[in-house]
Amino acid sequence: MVSIAACKKADELKVVGEFSFRPGNVTISPSGKVFATVHPLVSTSTQLIRVTGEKTFVPFPSSEWQRDAKSMATDHSFDTPLGVTVDEAGILWVIDLGLGLGKTRLFAFDSETGAETFSFTFPESLAPKGSFIQDLAVDLKNGFVYLADIADPGMLVVNVNAKTARRFKSHPSFASENTDMVIDGKVINFGGKPARVAINPITISADKETVFYGAMNGKTWYSISAKAIRDGLSDDAIFATIKVVGNKPISDGVATDATNDHYFTNIPDKGIDVWNNKKNALEMVIRDSRLDWSDNVAIGKDGYLYIVFEAGGQPEGAESPFSGNPLPKGQPDFIAESWFNYGANEGTLRLLNLWDKHGIKVTSHIVGQAAVRNPSVVKAIADRGHEIAAHGMYWSSQWHLNYEDEKKFIKEGVDVVEKITGKRAVGYNCNWMRRSKNTLKILQELGFSYHIDDVSRDEPFFVKVKGRNFTVIPYTMRNNDIVNLEGKGWSPDQFLQQLKYDFDALYEEGKNSRRMMSISLHDRMGGMPSIAQVIDQFIQYAKKQSGVVFMRKDEIAKIIATDSRVPVDNTELEFNK
Repeated sequence: MVSIAACKKADELKVVGEFSFRPGNVTISPSGKVFATVHPLVSTSTQLIRVTGEKTFVPFPSSEWQRDAKSMATDHSFDTPLGVTVDEAGILWVIDLGLGLGKTRLFAFDSETGAETFSFTFPESLAPKGSFIQDLAVDLKNGFVYLADIADPGMLVVNVNAKTARRFKSHPSFASENTDMVIDGKVINFGGKPARVAINPITISADKETVFYGAMNGKTWYSISAKAIRDGLSDDAIFATIKVVGNKPISDGVATDATNDHYFTNIPDKGIDVWNNKKNALEMVIRDSRLDWSDNVAIGKDGYLYIVFEAGGQPEGAESPFSGNPLPKGQPDFIAESWFNYGANEGTLRLLNLWDKHGIKVTSHIVGQAAVRNPSVVKAIADRGHEIAAHGMYWSSQWHLNYEDEKKFIKEGVDVVEKITGKRAVGYNCNWMRRSKNTLKILQELGFSYHIDDVSRDEPFFVKVKGRNFTVIPYTMRNNDIVNLEGKGWSPDQFLQQLKYDFDALYEEGKNSRRMMSISLHDRMGGMPSIAQVIDQFIQYAKKQSGVVFMRKDEIAKIIATDSRVPVDNTELEFNK
């Protein structure tokens, strides 16, 4: 459940809007209109909204700009927007991460009429695939936009009038500090290690002459000369203007008022703090137990601070059909846990029996921690002849880790599962398919033969990693139980029809070219009785056609390893040298 709330200093929190989708960022226009993004990691048919009531909203700037979950974004529709802010003239600025398109875009709209006033696509040299450019600050007076990239720590600057951009990186102030993020007495871990998130909150002074910023995982607040940047000085000359302003909390967002007081979300203490410019001190504004991981803050002309937060959305919790209503801290969420236990208790065995019935061997991507919790289930998968592939040590992201930490994260998961099953994984799947720039090099170093974090083709292909072929067995979003059944609310019949349509088209194309069809099932969903019936019927349907084979992914990788006809994709070559 996403809540948008408002408060004044020493005032209580007031709910402005409460919705069923996961939060992104919030902003408010000079006329008092409230806008919010839907978090880009959620599959929905709406990406940006204007709040019209406590439980109502309309898509902004129009329904045409919203991307259906089944389609790709266009020049005039959103892909995965996150950061939003409204400038003094009422122009709404939106940073679109481009997680699906593979390119980052900046848009601007009139917040009253919805008319598009600006668009800019970052060149890949400045914002390559894997960038996570989330927060932004706008200088309407001089026509510049300042943005923070947490994936490759740095600051990007867009000259609005010239439609050019520049990236600043490799300065210590952009990096995460070595400070833990502690919530309710627990250190928050990403990838099995204490979280270390780089530059994220960013804002600009009232006179537009100074940009302020800091790391999410950091307690130091920095400033840099906006004039030096506008004047096009060298990196060294610009970096020479960087100063320490004062302290900040571990924070995911910030906003600055007309007196240059900076209001921060305070993640560990569940509240809002302010850097009081006159007192040169950090002060508390509000504490409220509902403010679990406040993502950002905006300042309205009504004197209120607008905050977006997700009830129950702290990292240690996992999403389930019940997670919209969080339980009090310290109370185990038994029903949510049982949702995941269904896969271990029922779903996996049902699917294993189905594969046995048809004489099919499949690939199972296993999280290390899941194997530790359910060793007998994982061993049963291996003992029945199915491929044991890797899925990391924990159910968490790895794209933000440095080379050695990511390597340890991958290897630890592989080692744990091998100890239980006796099988060493040669295939890999990242959490939410989101790799770092080093992932493929690490996989090659660890002896993997393929990965699946790609949806660009309907056949296996090669990428060059350090001059050698590395196999890609593409994943699927369209034949995926979580995406279609949980995300879109499809019926079993709709899912079966999708599988048949996909198969028929690929089978016809297969008369003239190599075709491969992937199906993604998760034990807690694909293992439900109705969906197991769907898969049973589909297998029978596919088997009626000649030349159809069901294969493990490692078998596919072996078959194509020496095949000169396999296409080579050099899209990511610059990262894999």
